[in-house]
Amino acid sequence: MKKFYFLFACIFAISILVAQYYEPIPEILNLISLINADTLAAHVQHLQNYQTRHALAGNQLQIATWIGNQLQSYGISNTYMQEYQHLGTTQYNVIATIPGYLHPGRYVIVSAHYDSQSLNSSNYTWAPGADDNASGTAGLLEMARVMKLMVYQPRCTIRFIAFSAEEGNGWGSEEYCDYALSENHDIRISVNLDMIASNQPVTNEFRVVPFTGSPLHCKEAIAFSEPYTSLQPVEGPMNLGGDGIMFNNAGYPSVMFIERHLSPYWHSGEDVIGNLDFQYAHQIMSAATATTAVFANQPIAVGEVSVFDTGTGNSLLAQWGSSPDPEVSHYAVYCGADINAMTFWQNVNETQCLITGLIEGQYYHIAVAAVNSAGYSSIRAFADGTPLSVPLTPQNLKDFPTSGAITITWDLNTELDLASYNIYRALGPDETLAMIGTVPAPQTSFTDTEVSSNLEYYYYSVSAIDTQNQQSPLSEAVTSRMVSLDRGIYVIDESKNFGGSSPFQPTDLAVDDFYAALLEGYAHVQHLDLEEYSGTLRLADIGIYSSILWHGNDNSDFTYPYHLKDVLRQYVFWGGKVFFSVYFPSKAFELNAGYPALFPSDSFMNEVLGIGGVYYSVGARFKYAIPSQENYLSLQVDNLKTLASWQGHIFCVEGLEPVNPEESIFIYASDYSSSSGQGILNGSSVGVHHYYGAGQTVCVSFPLYNMQVPASEALMDYVFGTLFNESTEVPEDQVPPIFGFSILPNYPNPFNTVTTIKYSLNEPGPISLDIYNLKGQLVKTLYRGNADKGNHTISWNGTDNSGNACSSGVYFYKLRTSSRTMVRKMLMLK
Repeated sequence: MKKFYFLFACIFAISILVAQYYEPIPEILNLISLINADTLAAHVQHLQNYQTRHALAGNQLQIATWIGNQLQSYGISNTYMQEYQHLGTTQYNVIATIPGYLHPGRYVIVSAHYDSQSLNSSNYTWAPGADDNASGTAGLLEMARVMKLMVYQPRCTIRFIAFSAEEGNGWGSEEYCDYALSENHDIRISVNLDMIASNQPVTNEFRVVPFTGSPLHCKEAIAFSEPYTSLQPVEGPMNLGGDGIMFNNAGYPSVMFIERHLSPYWHSGEDVIGNLDFQYAHQIMSAATATTAVFANQPIAVGEVSVFDTGTGNSLLAQWGSSPDPEVSHYAVYCGADINAMTFWQNVNETQCLITGLIEGQYYHIAVAAVNSAGYSSIRAFADGTPLSVPLTPQNLKDFPTSGAITITWDLNTELDLASYNIYRALGPDETLAMIGTVPAPQTSFTDTEVSSNLEYYYYSVSAIDTQNQQSPLSEAVTSRMVSLDRGIYVIDESKNFGGSSPFQPTDLAVDDFYAALLEGYAHVQHLDLEEYSGTLRLADIGIYSSILWHGNDNSDFTYPYHLKDVLRQYVFWGGKVFFSVYFPSKAFELNAGYPALFPSDSFMNEVLGIGGVYYSVGARFKYAIPSQENYLSLQVDNLKTLASWQGHIFCVEGLEPVNPEESIFIYASDYSSSSGQGILNGSSVGVHHYYGAGQTVCVSFPLYNMQVPASEALMDYVFGTLFNESTEVPEDQVPPIFGFSILPNYPNPFNTVTTIKYSLNEPGPISLDIYNLKGQLVKTLYRGNADKGNHTISWNGTDNSGNACSSGVYFYKLRTSSRTMVRKMLMLK
């Protein structure tokens, strides 16, 4: 057994006891009565007499031949050796099979490894391995002997395998699992025997080890064992090791039988027969043999179990799919509040069972096993439920907004006396919920058509009603808004908030200022910084805005849009317009990892952005976006926003292949020859304007932030003013009342002595309103603290935080809440 077992054993302190479920079967009692402790001891002594069974000691064929001869002497005539190479040596797995009469192609594997090792003596001269694992090999031989002696006929095939080279990291079992996978073998379970004879310190327990791929099989093995042994089986630590781990890794269910406390002489020259207790090993083998017999004879399990609350408060109805096994005679039903201490309820012939006499509000586990005429039970199928007289609260509410309605859905309740659902709505979190509709069960959706455009969210909750008109508590609310597309521009800042040490890692303020300046003059502009937003954007969050400016101006993380592309697809389909300016669009929207890349017709890149493929080269350098359509101006990288050594170029700009070449709006250009590594992408597209559904998208594969300002302003004016038809500011005396989260241009602007700023909050909470100069330095804090929901007005007299008069120039004022930020520009003249 491998060295790391001991680490698991040391940290494992508490074993899980499982109550007895099954009555003993006479056939199995007769079988285990033939197990002989003296025979186990004789086999261990013989294996110890080899002095070493180390995989590289050179005597593996001799040992394997003896094991094979033993199996053949019991009457298993199809015994053979599976040869394979290991570290330049030939190794041998010994395989013997008792065919099943009903399911010969379905296998129960019984395994043990026969090699050994010692860490305090020479592996090549003295590695006795009496407990590890001559005891498991002896147990395998004894199980095979008594089954053949009794002329035992299993329904499934039982295959005994003595593995070599387990101590070498499971080479033998890995070789067999590879073979089984290649032959598409149906392995019901692997029962592994490893170290079963040391009872030091003395205990009345042994362990059954579970594996991650089949934890339920361990609980079943414990339950199968209990009627046939005087010891108490307990659950061991997950994935303890041994050959069972190889079966688990190959996808086969697996359990391992092992002594309660690992031998203190494990992996040493003192692991000899004199330190073993064969009466203890006899009891473990009784359990392992019984478990193997049950797994080999059990019928096929039932289909999925469902549990329904009857609504009485003291009963549950369990239903399941019938077992396809032709020998099934009935079904056994178990129930309990503790999954490890369930009790038998009753046998039934139908595929349902009413369980009564339960405690209201108690959470119960229900298990169902198929039982055949010989009394063998299948592995159990589990479900759970809680008896209640009042319906459960509806769960998992979801919203689906459209242009004229909001649909709410929820999971179906499982009460059998369910009658209907009530739907409630409020406008805002502090408003009173009012019932707006009822739908009959089993319907689990409601469409609210009495909605209007607003900045506030609708809050929806649902309750369940039973046939006695009892009502569940209200569900957790789900918020939503209709897709109104009438609230102006939503600026979504995807950039990480860096310190500005590189032009490719700008500060948050520099990015905010840049885009605020580009959109100055538009009537309604809201700002969202994803670095400060903890939620996940939904259609209800963005669907009220007529246009979105989505920008990502750092080249460290590009993947946020990928997780939002379904929402963005819906937004554009309903008529939304989006301008994307991000590094690596193919990574952002499709997680592309290689170039060139092509995108299928139903992908976001292809269908929504109109981009069928992308190209990129690490050495490529970008400087100019040359227009390929009228109404667009040339764009050029700002020399102050790139590295001086790059001579006005930037990198990380993909070349795009539009689905429709006529939709290309910009061409990649640089100062380098197209035949050079730096100019290899010259001539490819870097911008595409595309229509999808009722909306449209513009995507450029370069960060607009790094481009010169005048041409960038012209691009924003054309895209948002002409293509997206966004309105510009109206005169001050015609400014409508503000609402929601917004901030208006200061008035007057420019100003000389005092200017007034108006802003609105859609919810109360902490805010800050600060003035910054062109260098990004804080000049004046106008307000920091808690503010009420609604409209606010504040003035600035042109002084800094020290009371000194500020000089003439451009300033920025930033309104920030816990989840949103908005920036505007002002000019002071003296």
